[in-house]
Amino acid sequence: MVSKVIDLTDPYSAAAMYDCFLICEGCGDEPVVEQPAQYNLAYYQRVGQAAKAQGWFVAPIEGTDASFQVFCAKCANNRSLVPNPARRFVPSEALLTIADLASGPSSD
Repeated sequence: MVSKVIDLTDPYSAAAMYDCFLICEGCGDEPVVEQPAQYNLAYYQRVGQAAKAQGWFVAPIEGTDASFQVFCAKCANNRSLVPNPARRFVPSEALLTIADLASGPSSD
């Protein structure tokens, strides 16, 4: 069962988890977020939400299993890409499986 600390319907959090980081495809910048003591689902949720708050553009690429467009606010603006912080999507089976494995053993 996937941990409730991450919202995989939010492309910002899903992309951070899937790619392990968010790195701008235009300039290579990363969102400003405090480095964790441990890389886990809660950290990827924080990275995704920090990128959203900082005006990044993160969107799933249609027709692929798990792939995202990722641009910092400046590069998104230069490409006329408008962030949509309310966007949601149905996570792929690959994303759900990765999150389930990262959640650790079941408490059953």
